[in-house]
Amino acid sequence: ARGTRRHGSCGVGFNETIERNLRPEFRLDVAMLRAPARVRERLEAIRIAYLPERLATLGLEPESRARELLQSPQLPAAFLEACTRFLQRVEVVSDAQALGSFEHVVFEGAQGLLLDEDHPWFPHVTRSKTGLKNVVSLMREAGLLNLKAVYATRWYMTRHGAGPFPSEVAVKPSAAIVDRTNLPNPWQGSLRFGLLDVEGLRGAIGTDLGHAKDLEVEAVLALTCLDQMGGTAEFLVEGASRLAVNPFSAADQLAERSGLETAFTAWGPTRSDVRTHTRECGAKAS
Repeated sequence: ARGTRRHGSCGVGFNETIERNLRPEFRLDVAMLRAPARVRERLEAIRIAYLPERLATLGLEPESRARELLQSPQLPAAFLEACTRFLQRVEVVSDAQALGSFEHVVFEGAQGLLLDEDHPWFPHVTRSKTGLKNVVSLMREAGLLNLKAVYATRWYMTRHGAGPFPSEVAVKPSAAIVDRTNLPNPWQGSLRFGLLDVEGLRGAIGTDLGHAKDLEVEAVLALTCLDQMGGTAEFLVEGASRLAVNPFSAADQLAERSGLETAFTAWGPTRSDVRTHTRECGAKAS
């Protein structure tokens, strides 16, 4: 609906969910899912009270098909069915303190560091803390003190949707690049490509690590999609200079210029394609 003024939505309502959850009378959370009758009441309140208000705020008028769907009893029924399937796959719903009972806890980041909601590129960002901010908060609550942070990057950069992209290039950095998941769509258009900005990467990671100053943190890199490099490619270094790399030197070049060890390299889409990597012994199967 914004046309040329769109700022990068993926069209699935993540921002709208966070915005609505700021209102306690319309909030939904995982703990509530165990009371289906309460969830149904909340869905009706959202449909009857919140939705018209939000549409008016945005200046939007749903198309006829959307209006029919919003009034259909199938919509809350489908949501409740999805909640049931979700709970069947969740072993326990608990607070963060329970994390302290496990030997190892894995936190998965949100999206890229440059899409953090507090990044200066607002509004071309996501509606979440994408790096360590939430992880550190949960760790403190759980009494966890040691963290290994693995910062993953392709050997090139991408951006889906509108927004700044200083290292963007007009064509893909390699003809071998294939992305079957980020296909063109009406919200974000086509995937955009750029050269990997090594100094920018180092700066973003340094800023993110600043949120974990009171923890013992080991930070390493994971360099992915090396099977898509083909022959020689380029990194962006020292502002605008270009550094030629090949798949077998890229990990060492990235480590040398970023100041972080490249601990993992990925040469395909599966776990078996991931290798551990050190400067002394090169890459080996993990």
